[in-house]
Amino acid sequence: MIAHELLLSLDDGAGAAGAWVAELERRASEVRSGSVPTEDWETGKARLTRR
Repeated sequence: MIAHELLLSLDDGAGAAGAWVAELERRASEVRSGSVPTEDWETGKARLTRR
């Protein structure tokens, strides 16, 4: 019950969903334009595993 209430408190409805969509679109645009560095999955996975 407490976890459910906490999860509900994180989302303020359409505002939060809209903000996430805008953020994802911004990041996707950066990747497509080549303005941010990317790495393949194996490299990223290895980097995260070393942490």
